[in-house]
Amino acid sequence: YEMIRSGGPEVRQELWKHDVLDFMLTALTRDDCDPFNVEILNSVHYWLHVNDLEESSKAEAIIAEPKHVEQIAIMLRSCQHTGDYVSVLEIIVWLCGCESIADGFGKSELLMSTVLEDLKRGYPQSGVRLNLLKIVTRVFECTQSPRRLLMQHQDLCHCMEVLSRDPSQLARENARRLLDAFISVGKVGQLAS
Repeated sequence: YEMIRSGGPEVRQELWKHDVLDFMLTALTRDDCDPFNVEILNSVHYWLHVNDLEESSKAEAIIAEPKHVEQIAIMLRSCQHTGDYVSVLEIIVWLCGCESIADGFGKSELLMSTVLEDLKRGYPQSGVRLNLLKIVTRVFECTQSPRRLLMQHQDLCHCMEVLSRDPSQLARENARRLLDAFISVGKVGQLAS
C-alpha cells in the first residue's frame, strides 16, 4: 500500500509492467494472503484514486473485469464472520463509487447473494447494515438492467420492506428510498408488458 501511495508515478509504472494490480486482486482469494486482505483491498482502492486519469481508468477497467469482481466476492464471502468484515465492506462501498465496478458487482451472483444474506441476517451493528444498503443502492443506480437485477434477486424487495422498519434512521431511510425505486421499476415493467 505504501509503495503505491508514496512511490509516485515511476514506481507505479514499474508495478504496471509486472501486472501487480492483477496479482493483488488474485491474491484476495489465496488462503495464505487472508491476513492481508484489507491491506490489499486498500491498495486496490488507492490505485483508483491516483492523480492520473489514464492510470485510474486503467485500474478501474481491470478491477471491473468479471474475474476480478468474483475474486472480490469470494474474499467478501470468506471474511463474512471475521473481524475484517466491517473494513472490507467499507472498501467495497468506496469501490462502488466507480460505475463500472458497481455494475460488475451487480452482475456477480456471489457478491449479491452475500450482501442479501447479510441484509437478511440483520447484523446488530447499524454501520454494517448501512454499508450493505449503500452497496445495494450503488449497484442499483449503476446497473444496465434494473429489472434484471430485481428479477435475479427477488429477495431485495422483501429485505427493503423489513429494513424500512430498522431501528437506525439512516438504514430506514435508505431502505425506503430503495424500496420506492424498486417499486417504480416494477411499475415501469408492468406498463411495458
